[in-house]
Amino acid sequence: MKGFFTWLSRRRRGPSNRFIIFLALIAAVAIWAGDHHRRWLIYLRVTGVPQLHALAPDQTGYAVELLPFHFAASFVRDHQVYFADSQGRVFQTDDRAPPASARMLGDARIEPRMLFVSGRGTMFVSGLGFSTLRSLDGGITWKESHELSVWRMAENEVSHAIYAGVYTRKDRSRYTAKLLRSMDEGETWQAVFEDRQLDHVHSVRWDPRFRRLYLSAGDGAHRGQAYSEDEGKSWHWINTGGKQGHTDLAVSESHIFWGSDDNLGRILRAPRGTVSDGTTILWGADHHVWWLVAQGRQIYAGTFTGERKKYNGAYLLASSDEGATWQKLLEDSDGARLSAFQAESRQLSAGGWLYCATMSGKTYRMRRTPKT
Repeated sequence: MKGFFTWLSRRRRGPSNRFIIFLALIAAVAIWAGDHHRRWLIYLRVTGVPQLHALAPDQTGYAVELLPFHFAASFVRDHQVYFADSQGRVFQTDDRAPPASARMLGDARIEPRMLFVSGRGTMFVSGLGFSTLRSLDGGITWKESHELSVWRMAENEVSHAIYAGVYTRKDRSRYTAKLLRSMDEGETWQAVFEDRQLDHVHSVRWDPRFRRLYLSAGDGAHRGQAYSEDEGKSWHWINTGGKQGHTDLAVSESHIFWGSDDNLGRILRAPRGTVSDGTTILWGADHHVWWLVAQGRQIYAGTFTGERKKYNGAYLLASSDEGATWQKLLEDSDGARLSAFQAESRQLSAGGWLYCATMSGKTYRMRRTPKT
């Protein structure tokens, strides 16, 4: 640093040029220091918090089954289980039947990232770079519902409002973080949230007890979490900043859980009755929490490894006591540069099963086994 200032003083330039270079240097140092300061603050907050890397593999109390087929998206409603393969073919089975009994419903002909079935039976499929499609005849035929791609959907099953979080490739200002609402099963859509400073909506969830609609939006400096208490007419930010805009959230019996998108693998927990961004209860460097699913006191989380991948692979985590204790059910250590548990079913089936897939091509279902 001293050598730079010596060089700067010897340059035969006007005072204005030296001043501009000096300001640029100060700005660069400030940005570097600010970023590292924020990182150190995050690390200080997780000091003493359990690390997911320290959890030993443990399936005690759970039934974990490897499925005989691969899928790219899944969804469950009651006992009905829906899958979409990487080509867009949609299948259905019953969680009480052998998984191999799944029958093909139809072909959406896109590479899916999302599969959703409304309370009235309308089916939706969407993929990154593809439009959002819907089927009104049980998956036999498919037509475009919206030109934009959607990552996750949620529904208020009393009003039958369906919410879709737009996730497109980064191309501001053509594509921005946007939440759509449909009151007619995807025939028409209205934008109820849009932030032109951000790229995507990562997740959306509806809390029926407190009638709150939650979303998380990224990327960019203003990314964050927001909620609405009037079904999307007005919005309030819970928190914003470079470490916000989490990948997913889930609603348990008494809490809201957030999964971080900051390469620190943080799971945050907040009281369900009040609105806050919560406190970190579990974390692990070089991971993102890719998804969260909760029902009652049962919580599941799937991670996505960072590119540095200091650890073997992605994790599938479970808690039967709303995050007080955790188990590492699975680790996907396939040796690839990236690994993930993905394509989660977004909720548990009536039989208690959660379905998910790995980036390496394995698929699973799991549930908490009854105590004897």
